[in-house]
Amino acid sequence: MNDEFDNSSYDEPNYNNKPIITWRFIAGVIVAIVAIVLVWKTCSFINSCKDTYNELVTLQENVNQAKSDVEAAMQRRAELIPDMVETLKASDKHDEKLYAELSSASDSLLNVIGDNPEELSEANHELTLAINRMIVFVRQYPDIVDKEKYSKFMVQLEGSVNRILVARNNYNEVVVKYNEKVRQYPGIIIAKIFGFDVAEYFEADFDAKKELNIVNFD
Repeated sequence: MNDEFDNSSYDEPNYNNKPIITWRFIAGVIVAIVAIVLVWKTCSFINSCKDTYNELVTLQENVNQAKSDVEAAMQRRAELIPDMVETLKASDKHDEKLYAELSSASDSLLNVIGDNPEELSEANHELTLAINRMIVFVRQYPDIVDKEKYSKFMVQLEGSVNRILVARNNYNEVVVKYNEKVRQYPGIIIAKIFGFDVAEYFEADFDAKKELNIVNFD
């Protein structure tokens, strides 16, 4: 009796035919990596958008504050006019048309406080022209005013002009930074989404400082 073991009926497993790392596993790893990268990129983008939005808010507030400083200086200047008109009216020689122009220009400036820079600049320019006409008038008739009081008014007016010029320059500098952020990437995207518009500049009023000076009564 042949009880010899037949090895031919037993096949040893061929491990070489079964890869240890399957394609399914590799694909899963790739998908996981891509997902992690996408999540990281998304978080970075969201943080960038948040930082840009917060910076735009800060810059816009700086613009609003600088505009308020300009308006305060202009308002201070306009509020000096009524007392000046009353001082001029106290004299024997009057120019009712000139006084009316001064008062009207002063009221017009006060009425546009809070409006856009273009309207403020125009109203301030009209007041400047009215003040300059008043200066010319007083130069022609220097004896019509209280010299000491008038000189104090002129000092106050000149100081107000200086404050306006400084405040306006500061405002324009702030606007440059804000507008650059609004127009450049990625600020332009956030600006369009959340409605951040470019800010207007204050145009220079060269007549303000050129003509305003204290009358020499000597």
